[in-house]
Amino acid sequence: MLFSSLISNGIGVVVIQFLTQRSASMLSPEILRLAKDINQCFLPASFILPFVLILLDERPIRVYLKNHNARGALTSAAFPMYLFNCTVARFHLA
Repeated sequence: MLFSSLISNGIGVVVIQFLTQRSASMLSPEILRLAKDINQCFLPASFILPFVLILLDERPIRVYLKNHNARGALTSAAFPMYLFNCTVARFHLA
């Protein structure tokens, strides 16, 4: 998930840079300066924010898998039952 997020953001940045540079001759210097200022804030945030949010979102499953690995390997029958219990619990909470 992290890798795919970084790739998609990278592709987006390359496309926007290409479109901005290609049409730079038609834009005024004020707009180009504004675009540069926005880019300096947006570019780091577009990589850091999804990375942090994905790590926070995946924390519960990582803890679960780490605990199960400490107790022993997951059996092929245990994991589908865990998924079933999680699905049932989500419907009861809703």
